[in-house]
Amino acid sequence: MGGLTLAEFAAMTAKVLVADGIDAYQPTIALIETQQLVVIDGVPSDVTQSDALLDAIAQRDLGQAHFAFGVRTGADITIGLCALGECAFGLISEGANLLSIPAPVWWPARNTPEAP
Repeated sequence: MGGLTLAEFAAMTAKVLVADGIDAYQPTIALIETQQLVVIDGVPSDVTQSDALLDAIAQRDLGQAHFAFGVRTGADITIGLCALGECAFGLISEGANLLSIPAPVWWPARNTPEAP
């Protein structure tokens, strides 16, 4: 995953969506330095996918780490690429290219630049 970009992570995520469908997508964290993928499965029905993702990020103390993530948010997949506490975000919608977006409302306020 080396110098992974948001567009590259979007392409990886899109391949998973084509193979498995959006309904089967589970929150995912890609740890860039160790090249590990963490899939968060078994999310209880009373916990949102985004809350499960944020809990996993906090439990792993990834605040300053270099990582990418994907999470199902309704009919879309929200993705992000974070390093040193700053994140860029994107949205993958069925039949659409990657869209750059500002920080989602569920993302904790940090040093997150706004999308162009």
